[in-house]
Amino acid sequence: MKSGFRRHNTRIRTLHGCQEARPFIFSAKAGIMFPEFGYHRATHRVAPTTYARLNHLLSGTLRGIIHFSFRVFHASNWRCSTYAGQAMKLADYLFMRHRKGTRVPFLRNSQLLCIIALLGFALIYWWARVQHTDAANAIPAGSNMDMYVYHLPMHEYGFSELRDGAMPLWNPYTNCGMPFLATYQLASFYPLNFLHWFFSSPLAFSLTYLLHSFLAGLFMYLWMRKLESVPVAAVFAGTAYMLCSFVCYPLTWPHIIRSHIWIPLIFLLVHRTFLRARWTDTVLLGIAVSCQFLTGYADGFVYTMYGALAYLIYLSLVRPAIRERGVRLFGRSLMFSLAGLVLIPALLTAIQWIPTAQLSALSTRPPEGLTKQAILFGGSLYPSTFFKALMNPDSFGWSQYTLYPGIVTLVMAVFAFFCWKRWRELVFFSLLAVVPALVAFGSHTAFFEFYFFLPAGNWFRLPTRLLILTAFSVATLAGLGCNHLVRDVLTKPVALSKKVGRYVIFLGICAVFIFLLPKSASLYVLVLLVGCLLAASGRSANIVGALAVVLVGLDLILYIKDPVTYPWITRDVFPELHEEKEFLREKVGLDRVHLFHRKHDWKNYLVNANFELVERIRGTSGYETLSLQRYAEFCAFLETGAEPSQDLPFTGALRWTSDSLHPQMLNLLGARYIVDDPGRELYPEQAPPNEMPKKFKLRKVFSGELTIYENPNAAPRAFYASNVEVIHERRTVLERLADRSFDYRKTIILEEEPRPLPAPTEPPAKASAPEVVVKPQNEREIHVLVDVPTPGFIFLNDIYVPGWQAWVDGNPSPIYRADYLFMAIPVNAGKHSIEVIYRPWGFSAGKWILLLSAVPISLSLAFDFARRRAAKLAPWENEGKA
Repeated sequence: MKSGFRRHNTRIRTLHGCQEARPFIFSAKAGIMFPEFGYHRATHRVAPTTYARLNHLLSGTLRGIIHFSFRVFHASNWRCSTYAGQAMKLADYLFMRHRKGTRVPFLRNSQLLCIIALLGFALIYWWARVQHTDAANAIPAGSNMDMYVYHLPMHEYGFSELRDGAMPLWNPYTNCGMPFLATYQLASFYPLNFLHWFFSSPLAFSLTYLLHSFLAGLFMYLWMRKLESVPVAAVFAGTAYMLCSFVCYPLTWPHIIRSHIWIPLIFLLVHRTFLRARWTDTVLLGIAVSCQFLTGYADGFVYTMYGALAYLIYLSLVRPAIRERGVRLFGRSLMFSLAGLVLIPALLTAIQWIPTAQLSALSTRPPEGLTKQAILFGGSLYPSTFFKALMNPDSFGWSQYTLYPGIVTLVMAVFAFFCWKRWRELVFFSLLAVVPALVAFGSHTAFFEFYFFLPAGNWFRLPTRLLILTAFSVATLAGLGCNHLVRDVLTKPVALSKKVGRYVIFLGICAVFIFLLPKSASLYVLVLLVGCLLAASGRSANIVGALAVVLVGLDLILYIKDPVTYPWITRDVFPELHEEKEFLREKVGLDRVHLFHRKHDWKNYLVNANFELVERIRGTSGYETLSLQRYAEFCAFLETGAEPSQDLPFTGALRWTSDSLHPQMLNLLGARYIVDDPGRELYPEQAPPNEMPKKFKLRKVFSGELTIYENPNAAPRAFYASNVEVIHERRTVLERLADRSFDYRKTIILEEEPRPLPAPTEPPAKASAPEVVVKPQNEREIHVLVDVPTPGFIFLNDIYVPGWQAWVDGNPSPIYRADYLFMAIPVNAGKHSIEVIYRPWGFSAGKWILLLSAVPISLSLAFDFARRRAAKLAPWENEGKA
C-alpha cells in the first residue's frame, strides 16, 4: 500500500439484484471523497453507505410499484406488458449510471447531491419568505415601500415597452419627464432578468428571487471547491452565504440581491485567471463582472471591485510559484486579470454605463460625489449594535445596518484559525471581513476618513452596505473551518482522552448556543446535540458536516424575521380607487397631475409617490434616485427660495403647501389637476396636516376617497411665444420665473442668445392667431403642427436634457432651454410640422461599442477553446515542440 491507498477486491452485496461493483482504489478519506462508500478503520473494509442504499431503495421501490401497477392493468385486459418492461428500465436508468457496462449509483455524484441540497434550501427559503408570508399584516404601509414605489412600477413600464418592441429611453410620467433607461436600476440588459419578458412583474420577481438565492449558494459552493474544500464544507459555506441576512434580506431592493450573488463567482474567476493565465478564463471573468454591473446596483459593483482588486494584489504577493516562473508569465497573469476586471466589462456594458454616466452628471448625485453629511445621513452604525446583532438577530430589527451570518457560521469561522497551513488565506479574508466593518462604523472610526478619499468612495450613501464583503469573507472562513473539521480533524483516529476533551468542548458549544438563542426550537437543539456527539466520537465526518449544514440552514431560515425581508409582491397593495383613476385617465390627456399629500410621513400616504408612473399619467413629481439637478433646484426655489439640501439627495418630492415661498411656480409645470391625498392614520404625526396655498383658485371636479381639483392657470403642454428674455445667470432665471408679474403664457426665458432664423423659402400666409396642435407619437416622440403669424418659438413643457432632437419641416432645428427646465424650438411665420425625438448619443455609442466588441471577443473565445481542444486531442505536437 502506497501513500495510504489500498486496493480492495471485495464483492459488495447490493439490494434488488444489482451487479457487483467494480474494484476501486480507496484511501482513508474515501468516506469524504466518495460519498457512496464508507471506510471502516477497524476492519479496512469498504461497505455501501447511505447514498448507495438510497439508490437501490429508490430504484427497487419504483420497480415494484411499476410491476404491481401493470399486473393490475393486465388483469383488466390492458395490453401493456411491453410498457412495463420499458418503464422498469427507465427506473433503473434514472437512479443508476452506466459506465463501461457496469451500473453505478447515480447518486454517487457528490456534486449533484450538493447542488440538490443548495436548491432545497433555496426552495425552503423562497417558499417561507417569498411565497407565504404575513407581510400583508406586518406592513400596513406596504404600498409606500421601495418595491411598490419604485421597482414594481419601473419594471412594469420598462418591460412592457420592451415587449412592444420599443426601447424605453424616456419616462414622461415622473418629474415632468426624465431619461428612463439611463436610470440604471431597471437592469434592462441584465441577462437573468429574462423572466420579466415572459411573466407578469410580480411573478417574475418571485421566480427571480428563487433563482438568485440558489445561484448565490451555487457560486459560493464553486468558490469553496476552488479553494480545495471538501464538498460538504463547500455546501456549508454556500448555505451560510445564500441565507445570510445581508444577502437575502433586501427583498424590497431586488437590484441588491441580483448583485450580491456574483461576488463568489468573480473571486473564483479572478483566482483561475491569475493562476492559469488563459484567455477563456479572462473572458468568463469579464462576463461575470459585466453581469454584476448590469444588475443595477452600482454600490455593490464598486464594493466587489474593491474586494477583487485586493484579492488580485494578495495573489500577486503570496504566490511565489507564479513569480518563480518568470516575470513574463507573471505579467501575463496580471494583464489577463485586469482585462477581465476592467477592459472587457467596460466594452460589454457600454450600452448601460455611458447613458448612466451622462444622466449622473446631470443628476443630484454627480460623479464628483456626495458630502459626508449625505453619505452618513441617518447616522453611523454603532459598534455595540453591530456586535449584538452579530450574535443575536433579535437584538436589532433593521438588517440594512447589521449583519447576522448565523452562530454556526461564526463558530466554523473561528475554527478555521486552527488550520495553520492556510494562514495566508486566513489573514487575507480576516482583513477583508474586518476592514469593511470598520468603514461601516462611519464616524465612529478613523477608517471612514480614508475610505472617503478612495475612488468612488464618496459616490454612495449608507457605507454599512460594505458589510456584504464581511458576509462573504465570514462565509469563506466558515467554509475553510468546516473543511478543516471534516477533512483534517474528524478523520483521524482519536484516543479516549481526546474523545473526552471533544465531548467537553462540543457540549460547551451547545451550552453557548442555548444561552445565545433562548428561543431555540427543540429540533434545533436536538440536531446540535446529535452533531456534537457524533463529532466527539469521530464516527463519520460527512454526517457531522451534513448536520452542520442543517444547523446553519435552520438557524438562518428560522431566525431571520426582519420586516425588511417581506416581499409580498402584488399590485393588490395599491388602493383600488377605480373612479378616481378612470376620471384622471379621461381628463388629464396632455396635461399633468400634481399629488398633494396632507400627511408628512410617507408611510401614511394613501397613494405612493410614483402613482403617476403606476397609472401612466403625466405628473409633476415622483420618486427617482437620479433625479435631475435642475429640477431639484426648481423645486427647492419653489418651496424655500434656497438651494436644494445637501444632507439628503433630492428624489422627486415636490412639497407644494401653504408654507411654500413661491407656490405660483407650480403653474409653469403644467399641473392642470391637483389630487388631494388625505392619507391614512397608520403612524402618529405630531405636526398638523399640510394645507394647500390659499391664493390658488382651484375648482373641485371630483370628490371621493381622493379629491381632485382643476387648476385653470396651469401652462399648456405647448404654446407659441414671440416675447423672449435672455438671462444667463441660473439664479436670476428662477427669480424672474417667481416674479408674479412674469407672464409665463406669452413670454419665455432663454439662457443663451438664439441664432437668427433662416429666411423662409416662400412668403407665409397671414394667420389671425397662432395655432399649436400636439400629437404625441409615443413616450419619446412628439409631433407638433403649428400655424404662427410671426417668427417666434414653440414652447414644449417636456424637460430638456441633451439627447432631444428637433426637425422643422424635415430640417434639423436647434433646441433651446426655456424657463429653466423646458424646451423652445424656433420657427418662422406660417405653417410648420415639427418632429421632436429623444435620441441620446450615449445609447447609440454604447450599442455600437457592444456590438463591435462582442464579435471579436466571441471569436477569440471560440479560437482559444478550439486550440486547447486540439492540444488535448494531439498531445504529441506539444511534446515535439518541447
